[in-house]
Parts: sequence; structure tokens; C-alpha cells
Amino acid sequence: RRDQVANSQDATSVKRLPSVAVPDETSWCLIPRRSKPLTLPGLNVPAITGVCCALMLSVPFAQTSSEVEHVVEQMRGMSMTIQGAGRMTEREGKRRAITKHLHDLGPAAIFALARVLRDSDVQMRQNAALVLSSLGGGYEEVTKPPLDTRAALPALIDALTDDDRDVRAWAADAIGWMGSGAEPAIAAFVKVLRDPYEGARNNACIALGRIGPAAREALPVLREALNDPSHDVRRFAAVAIQRIAGK
Repeated sequence: RRDQVANSQDATSVKRLPSVAVPDETSWCLIPRRSKPLTLPGLNVPAITGVCCALMLSVPFAQTSSEVEHVVEQMRGMSMTIQGAGRMTEREGKRRAITKHLHDLGPAAIFALARVLRDSDVQMRQNAALVLSSLGGGYEEVTKPPLDTRAALPALIDALTDDDRDVRAWAADAIGWMGSGAEPAIAAFVKVLRDPYEGARNNACIALGRIGPAAREALPVLREALNDPSHDVRRFAAVAIQRIAGK
């Protein structure tokens, strides 16, 4: 009898607990304010509260994921190459808006772009590499400050063997902005130095130079590149050797 009364009193006290609304997207959920953990016979309230909190925290992430996928899809059917200086066209305005939006979304955008590097549409793969380069390099006003794009490194390394030469070249450029963080790409760059496309070879040399002394295994191939038919490749190879070997 006493247990029943006590349980009834506890249940009543629960009903009278003040509640506070969780701000923003999770305002639909109310959490009781209580100084001590609430315990009811046969009911693990702390565990339930933990589950509720986990669900609340997942809401913004789910919304961000949906948003970033929507923004990425806006690149489909258009080129994300930068328009010439001083030219503001409708496409360039859209390109900048998409790039800025992805920059504002931060890490979620990096993961989404990494997935797009495996898209069946070659233009989407090109766009993903271009935007990752811009986000990591921060060389556009809309991508300052630069973002840490290393989460996309495995996908970018795979892209160095893409059938499309522009994807390969722009992937190498995107990796180059990671500096010493691109060390896992060294072996792949050694192969890119023999790529038939000059743009890919150029960007591989630049990236290896930015990696620095850790890229010593690439020195033999870089020295071979000093005899490359392209003047730019020879020049970038010489700079890379200097940065890696210190001479």
C-alpha cells in the first residue's frame, strides 16, 4: 500500500516538473528540469533521456546532410570552372553561390564532394575536384578561410587514375593544397608524373613540392621530369626537388 502511495506521489511530482524547450530545430522536444536523476519502478528514465538527447542531436546533422546533397546536385549540368577575371555571367554567379554555400557547410560538404568523385557523370567528377581545390586552397573570396579537405584524400587519390584527364589534373591540384597532409598520395603522384597529360604532371610536381621532405621517394622520378618535353613541368619539377631535398 505504501509503495503504491509513494509511486503515485512520484508520478504526480513528475507531472509538475517544469520543462524547458530545446532551441532551434529541436524545439518540439521538452526536457524536464530536475536536480537529481529521475527513477521510477521498472522505468530507466536516464537511459530514455539519453536516447532522446541522441535523437535531438541527430536532427541538425540529418538536415545538414540533406542540405549539402541538394547544393551538390545544383552542380549537375553545369561547369564549375572559374570564369575569366572581370566577367560576371549568370553561370559564374551561380558557381560562386554554390561554392560559397558548400564552404559554409564545412566538413559535410567535403564528404559529399568526395562521394561525387565516383559519380558516373564525368562533369560532376570534374566539378567535385575543382570545388575541393577551391575549398582547400582558399584562393577565392568565397572560400576564405580555406577548409581542411583531408577527409576527401582517399577519393582524390583514386581520382588520379580517372579516365578523364581533367579529373586527374584537378584532383592532383586539390591534393596539393593539403601540403604535408597529402603524404599518403606520394606513391600515386610518382605514377602521375608519367601521365600523358601535361596538366596532371604539372600539378603532381607542385603537390610533391608542397608535401616537402616526406616526399623523398619521388625524387628519382622528379629528376627524370627535368627532361620533360614541357617547360612548365621541368620548372615545377626543379622547384619540387629543391623543396624536398633542400638544394
